[in-house]
Amino acid sequence: MLRVLYIEDDPSYHRHLTIAVKKAGIELMLDFASDCTEGLAKATSTNYDFIFVDIDVSPGQHLPGIQQFSNGQRLAEFLKFNTRARIIAATGYSLTDQDMSGCFDDVLYRPFLRRLNTLKRILNMG
Repeated sequence: MLRVLYIEDDPSYHRHLTIAVKKAGIELMLDFASDCTEGLAKATSTNYDFIFVDIDVSPGQHLPGIQQFSNGQRLAEFLKFNTRARIIAATGYSLTDQDMSGCFDDVLYRPFLRRLNTLKRILNMG
């Protein structure tokens, strides 16, 4: 069974991803982290297959937690080199190649319920 970690500071998006996974008929173990500190602790102590990272590209917005990770992109860069998981950007913003910067394997745009086929593709299930 796939293991997935979703690092997102807004708990409503935790619920949205849970609902989308169920609606898509995907069986997996889904864990959540609400900030960088919790996300790093979980990501480095558990072998996840995928880590979904909230990425905010608006100035002044970032995941709370460790100061050095001022945004989801920096956190993803760290995770890319320190875990075996595929790193997925999870966002409601449009991303450019520069935003992706090689640290993300794919992107899942919100709202998740409108992206079920993308979710299945990312998880290699559709």
